[in-house]
Amino acid sequence: MNIFIENHQKLLSSLIYHKVNFLLIGGYAIIYHGYKRSTGDMDLWIEPSNENRLKLTEVLKKFGFSKDGIEHISNLDFTKHIAFHFWEEPERVDCLTHVRGF
Repeated sequence: MNIFIENHQKLLSSLIYHKVNFLLIGGYAIIYHGYKRSTGDMDLWIEPSNENRLKLTEVLKKFGFSKDGIEHISNLDFTKHIAFHFWEEPERVDCLTHVRGF
């Protein structure tokens, strides 16, 4: 059984292929472990390094993100607490470089 929206599945596959260091957190992680829960987005912890940011921007380019969007993300310092999102529900993706408890 596939629990992922198609765009989320494609994004996760691309992140893995491009060796982006990330963890699936939030609602999808809970659902994956067998708990019934609805979710309106996908939450990702992105390793807080600027090298990882470069890998992520390559993935986002392949998904057709605008030059302005790519430039904005490229200028972020991923070693700091960063949170941003893209797409809209139910395909919304929240990216965080720091999560309490990690």
